[in-house]
Amino acid sequence: MLYNAFLFIDMIVKYFFSFIDKINEKLNYFLKNNFSKKALDIFQYALIFLICVLIIYFFFIAFTEILLLLILFMLIMIYRKL
Repeated sequence: MLYNAFLFIDMIVKYFFSFIDKINEKLNYFLKNNFSKKALDIFQYALIFLICVLIIYFFFIAFTEILLLLILFMLIMIYRKL
């Protein structure tokens, strides 16, 4: 039974990646036909920069969220002592 569940999940993952691959091929074909190589390089650098900024932003948001949860936990512990 568990083996069938893993096969089902594997099938869904393969379908998802094949779908993403088809989108990637169509997007690459469109971009190569309609934009110059220099414009594609600029798009690539802008996308990488955007992804890096988002990763850094989410890292700091997660870090502050953990700190706030720890502060809340400490306040609950102090309140229980009273």
